[in-house]
Amino acid sequence: MSLRNFPLLAFPTAEILLFGFAVSNFGEHPAAAALALFLAGLALCFCVHVCFHEMVHASGPKDSFALLMGSCAATLLQGLPFDGYRCHHDNHHRCNNSLEDYSSTWKAAPAGPQPQTWWRYSLLWPRQLALAHADMRRQAADGSLPREIQRRIRAEKWLLIAAVLGLGLFSWKALLLYALTIYWGWSLVALHNYGQHPPLDAQEATRSYPSALYNALFCNNGLHYEHHQRPHIAWHALTRNPAAPQIGLPYLLSSLSARKRRKP
Repeated sequence: MSLRNFPLLAFPTAEILLFGFAVSNFGEHPAAAALALFLAGLALCFCVHVCFHEMVHASGPKDSFALLMGSCAATLLQGLPFDGYRCHHDNHHRCNNSLEDYSSTWKAAPAGPQPQTWWRYSLLWPRQLALAHADMRRQAADGSLPREIQRRIRAEKWLLIAAVLGLGLFSWKALLLYALTIYWGWSLVALHNYGQHPPLDAQEATRSYPSALYNALFCNNGLHYEHHQRPHIAWHALTRNPAAPQIGLPYLLSSLSARKRRKP
């Protein structure tokens, strides 16, 4: 890993430490454990949107040892097969928040695409997972999903099953907190995506948050329009485009104000 990518490790490290603290203090200090669990889910959100997102777009062979180990770690930390997430994210970039995007913030309606509400979109995130899973099954059946990707997803599923069973044997409390962390974390992932792609204008599918402080802390995560324009550029090489459509708040907060569609 390049030295420039070491800041990305802050988010997985934070998730692990916060989850461990929540498990250790669940019985004696429930309030502290609940706060740690909340923060672990927040860390998971930035793991997906910053660290694992960078792994998806990493150049080089997909079967390299470092990437395989990273894929295993990401699978356990996000509670979903990493290569399944990769397929989901590839679809997102191809369809760019259109109705064909599994994670679109729009929904089909007789009168045309209508905006989803932020709370249903974020809390019902398993619907996105179901759409992606069904489409990948269809692709596997017609041969358009490479067998190597199918093998990696199967291996990651078995790794996750083994880890969950082991965690359950170790402690049912730890398993419960893991499930809560995954659900809450992915709810924040969805809410964050809603802020990046607010259903306000179908012609401006992606928006940036250009705050210098935010982008310094979160590895240029706010330059999302710029990322969609050049998805294979490393995070540290992204530069701000003054013409990019913008929002005035960080994504997790701006989602709450994106309530009405302005232009179809």
